[in-house]
Amino acid sequence: MKLVNEKNKIKILLTILGVSMFFGVLIFAGGQVLAQDTFQLQPVGDAAGFVNTDIRVIIARIIRAAFGLLGIVALCIVLYAGYVIMTSGGQEEKIANGKKILINAVIGLAIIMSAFTITHFILQALTGAIGGGGSDREGSASAPIFESFSGSGALGRIIEDHYPERSQTGVKRNTMIAVTFREAVDPSTIITDTSGNGIFGDCREVAEDDTLNWETDCDQLITTSVQLYVTPAEDDEATPTYLSAAAMAEPDAEGNYYSFIFRPIQYLGNDIEQVWYTVLLNNNIKKSVLSGGDQVGVFDGQRSNYYLWEFETDTGFDFDPPQVRSISPVLDEVIPRNQI
Repeated sequence: MKLVNEKNKIKILLTILGVSMFFGVLIFAGGQVLAQDTFQLQPVGDAAGFVNTDIRVIIARIIRAAFGLLGIVALCIVLYAGYVIMTSGGQEEKIANGKKILINAVIGLAIIMSAFTITHFILQALTGAIGGGGSDREGSASAPIFESFSGSGALGRIIEDHYPERSQTGVKRNTMIAVTFREAVDPSTIITDTSGNGIFGDCREVAEDDTLNWETDCDQLITTSVQLYVTPAEDDEATPTYLSAAAMAEPDAEGNYYSFIFRPIQYLGNDIEQVWYTVLLNNNIKKSVLSGGDQVGVFDGQRSNYYLWEFETDTGFDFDPPQVRSISPVLDEVIPRNQI
């Protein structure tokens, strides 16, 4: 009888170790999979440092921590059940109590893993419904109301706004590209002073009977700093051809440059099909020395040393000038001081 009890103890111990190892791997590796595969992000590192972090990564960290804590508790219960059984001394009542604890712990682990699977599915569905990637070329791909710039290389900490918007479709062929930075930028790192007048982002004066030539009469974009090119197909390994553009900018009252407009020399796209374009800003763009300190790249200290986005052109043009539909306040209107 004692030999039988020892054999049963060995079987139960092996079962406990197997269950512990199996669920331990699933729980601790599962948190990594949830943070990486569901959101197609890099593995989540430190649990702290939520500032300037994608909200999806924060959610993944919280979920991973919660499931990890529950898994540790369940595994502790499994080990406790094994301890009760192994120290029972052959007493049937203690053995039965240990088996009961073990069964409940296994059921709890099964519930935890089921909740993990359901949560993984829901978050994956929500992620696909809310935003997705920036290069989704199927469907309407309407521009978001709020552009966070997350996942674009620099997480938008230096880029305040740009046009066209990310993944915007139906952009007219004669559009211009506009970028606004949060910090003052050295215009000489974006614009070539074609006229040689020391002013960056202007055009020469032309005679009344002459036509302005955007390529020869206006300052030009430095294509090693800002690159505009046709988005290559997935199977296209050719080096993209950067498009030239006239560059325009105007400093503020303190002489700082924040916003830049680029007008492609040739019209974008064609009249047959829609064409996707990529705009890439790299670290050749430097911060203005007027803002203090040494001149450094705008993406220094950022998550990545670049920022890019895509948009799709239509087959038509837009020559309709903007029209004012309403103004506020109207002429001679008396309004409260805090009215917008």
